[in-house]
Amino acid sequence: MSYILKSFAGHSLPLLGAEQDIGTGQAPIYTFPLPGGGGYDPLGSDQAMRPPYTLVAKGVYVAASASALVTEYQTWRSYIGTVGALIRESDVAAERTITARVQDVRSSRRPEFPFAMEIEVEFVVISPCWRGTRHNTLEYLDNSPKVISCPNGGDYPVRDTIITLTAAGTAITNILIGVAAQFEINWAGTLAVGQSLVIDCGALSVKNNGVDAYSGFSRTANHKISEWVRMYVGYNNITVTRTGGNNSSAITFDFYDGWA
Repeated sequence: MSYILKSFAGHSLPLLGAEQDIGTGQAPIYTFPLPGGGGYDPLGSDQAMRPPYTLVAKGVYVAASASALVTEYQTWRSYIGTVGALIRESDVAAERTITARVQDVRSSRRPEFPFAMEIEVEFVVISPCWRGTRHNTLEYLDNSPKVISCPNGGDYPVRDTIITLTAAGTAITNILIGVAAQFEINWAGTLAVGQSLVIDCGALSVKNNGVDAYSGFSRTANHKISEWVRMYVGYNNITVTRTGGNNSSAITFDFYDGWA
């Protein structure tokens, strides 16, 4: 499967004579030489998270008039330094989105083609992966603990899940969320009936009814990863254990399939 870079901030990229970088960027490989030879890789079997990387898209824009050409050119110039959604489309018409910033806009034109201009845009990709299908998995906590299956249908781990817990019946005073031998996060406090606790694993924030509640958050001794929650490729069977609340208490895992 291959892709074309389709648009940025809702504005179409030129596809006539297009040449586009659709690579993955480099993953950071941190290895240390050992005195007796060989090396040490501190990540072990874990996958290195990709840092920001560049993608370049160039193509020729052909306008119906000189003024239309100026408008297109000025539009791309105005994007310099801005951040927005970069969209790519696969051979099977599946769209994937990533957050990127425009680092450079280059262009050239030939006098014999007054209504044509080559435009080359260099993007710095900020998000660690492309976002595919959205999953907004809602489950009622009618058992405690309860195992909830969350599918990542992509090919790359997802690290920015938003978890929303809503209390029913009585206040929830403690919540444990985890996958054995991978991660386990805990929040302790008072989540009143009808109110929601939002744990944003990408922004690293915790809010109780809109108010900062990070002080009640912790990673337990069973936590083995650097981020808060990781949705691995395939099905993630997440165990949720609540203290307080009743069977109508609910939890939502909001995330997108991750693609390299």
